[in-house]
Amino acid sequence: MVRGSGEESIGSEVKKTVVTRADVVDALKSVGLRSGGLVQVHSSMKRLGWVEGGPDTIIDALQEVLGPEGTLVMPNYTMMPKEYEGPIQQEFGTIWTGKLGARFAERDGVKRSRHPLWSIAVKGPLMDELIEINDRTFFGFGVEKLHMRMAEFGGSVLLLGVGFESCSAMHVIEDLADLPHRQPIKERSNVSVEEFLQMSAQEQRKFMNYTRYSGPTPDFRLIEQPLREAGVL
Repeated sequence: MVRGSGEESIGSEVKKTVVTRADVVDALKSVGLRSGGLVQVHSSMKRLGWVEGGPDTIIDALQEVLGPEGTLVMPNYTMMPKEYEGPIQQEFGTIWTGKLGARFAERDGVKRSRHPLWSIAVKGPLMDELIEINDRTFFGFGVEKLHMRMAEFGGSVLLLGVGFESCSAMHVIEDLADLPHRQPIKERSNVSVEEFLQMSAQEQRKFMNYTRYSGPTPDFRLIEQPLREAGVL
């Protein structure tokens, strides 16, 4: 995909490499993105190079390739301020999943789900259905997670300037394997986002204050090499 620091050394000079919309469109098509597709994008703008036009250029390129029949999804995961003790809601937090997703959520025709911590921004024919799935439970688990449903719809995940450590779809594999550190999530997976938002700030924190697993957890970065060697990435 589009990678690089955005700089190219020429002797003692450092020249910026400009990434244009046409470059991004070509790159998206080269990895299999097609009109009418369903894709969730995890990204880091600073790792994509010097993009002419910034996040809007990437979004425009994605929508050009997907077309009006395609559905584009981006995470808008939210973090509450460290000392904040009020109710856990989107408007009181900041988006930590990058500039691209945050800008996408501001665009015309894009809807953002209500989840206070793990919301998604979506545009396309599957918009309402995906938002309903994302907010069906506060802690999505296994086959009920958005990423599993997207896979059933023939969707894919696009990593732009990031690796598998940023791919939240990997949690589905952990859940299907029933790994120990996901058990507290599994036990709380019957509470919807709507029910969580109706709780008081104290009730919300009580709900989220479970004993954390202290053992080993998977390092998602390790899966990239075998997948590349197998020719499926």
